[in-house]
Amino acid sequence: MNSVRMTTRNTCAAVAIMACALGAPARGAVKNLVDVTKPPYNAVGDGVTDCTAAINAALADAAKQSPKPIVYLPDGDFAHSNVLNDKGVVLEGSGPKTILRATVPAMSSVMLSGDGGGVKNLTVLSPNSKTRSSWSTSPAVTIIGATHFEISGLVVGLPDHTQGVEGAAIICQSEPSSDGLITGNTINNSMADAIHLTCGANHISVTHNTITGSGDDMVAVVSYFKDAMLCHDITIRDNDCLGQTGGRGITVIGGENVVIDHNRVENSMAAGIHLAAESSYMTYGPSNVTISNNVLRNCNKLSNMGHGSIFFYGNDLTYNGVRSFQPAKDIRVTGNTVYSSRCNAIRLGGYVDNVIVSGNVIDGADWDGIAINATEPGPPEKGATNVVVNGNTIRKANGNGIHVCGGTRGALTLTNNIIGDVGTSTTSRDAICIDGGADKITPLVIKGNKVSGSAESHMRNGLTCSISASAAATSEADILASNTFPAGAALVIKQ
Repeated sequence: MNSVRMTTRNTCAAVAIMACALGAPARGAVKNLVDVTKPPYNAVGDGVTDCTAAINAALADAAKQSPKPIVYLPDGDFAHSNVLNDKGVVLEGSGPKTILRATVPAMSSVMLSGDGGGVKNLTVLSPNSKTRSSWSTSPAVTIIGATHFEISGLVVGLPDHTQGVEGAAIICQSEPSSDGLITGNTINNSMADAIHLTCGANHISVTHNTITGSGDDMVAVVSYFKDAMLCHDITIRDNDCLGQTGGRGITVIGGENVVIDHNRVENSMAAGIHLAAESSYMTYGPSNVTISNNVLRNCNKLSNMGHGSIFFYGNDLTYNGVRSFQPAKDIRVTGNTVYSSRCNAIRLGGYVDNVIVSGNVIDGADWDGIAINATEPGPPEKGATNVVVNGNTIRKANGNGIHVCGGTRGALTLTNNIIGDVGTSTTSRDAICIDGGADKITPLVIKGNKVSGSAESHMRNGLTCSISASAAATSEADILASNTFPAGAALVIKQ
């Protein structure tokens, strides 16, 4: 028993030391602390008294000190009628029982700027929020040019998806913010995006957040032409994106050097993961993006959107009279698992270059398992270029297993894929289908693929290759010798 008690005491001491190191206001462990309920601030956490002036005074005083103290809110319900201005200070609660209650939804935000600040360990409610707002002061936290910041341990809205915020929950905007961490937050209801990074946000990690009920994208990285700067070096990892009333799961609508890794995306209304250059918002294209080890389930619930689970494309845009080619380039889609996609499981659209799709598992797709140059936007000739599809497992695709649409060009490699049960409820579907318009593919490599089917399958052909194999620098003999098809499966290869 004594040894157990000693272990418990040691563990508690370690937690206290860790809390101190992280800047958390563990009682008795942190001295550089300002409690806003104490003189001279005297904030009252009764849910009624307006604490705006008291909290802002504490934040302003702390910003003048070196080192800056933590501005601390204990358990309580702190109403505020205007924004809270945080210039490089850590504003921290005791946990979910510390509530910031915005009584004016359009002025609900903690406005974070400066160096070394943060907002931590509290609940944000805006009970009067009714409709989506574009005000920069309506998010739970608005980050403007902040550096070395942390947003963690927030609860936004209630689990019944009420009392959220009229804007985004957490947004970087107006000026580039950098070297930040957005982690461990629970966002139950934001009427706009849950987490939105724009205006050149860079070197930011978005990790371990749980998001439900967002009114738009769950995590978004967006780079607009009007801002004349790219978001870059963003990591989106280990988040649970579990449903929304509109929008997409995780997006990179312009940005470079982005990692989307080990996230769970479920019940998105449009794409689960979406990379694009968008003409409607005039954005840059995505480049050097890795989509890896994510699990996507029941994505693209609005099947008329036609996005699928993972969907990306570039664009050819004209902004202020200047034409700008914005491809989706250098994209890696590896090790993801896709269940029950409401459209294509993985879809490459137009203006795409240098793509690797490898090691993914697709278990159920209403349309094709992997669709290459299923064009959006633009004509087919602006299609996908230089694509490798290797080592994927595709099961239960209602459409084709792998569908190479017209306009695909450059090098195409289809190797070592396992394809089973295509055309599960639709006839005239192939394990691998290469359309006739894809006649600019060279070289074409089709090797090591294994095709199977069960009673559930209505597979038409194991392979339909409607372009000249010889023109694509391969041969019918090579294709037949280096792939495995079920007995009796028809192979249609243009001579």
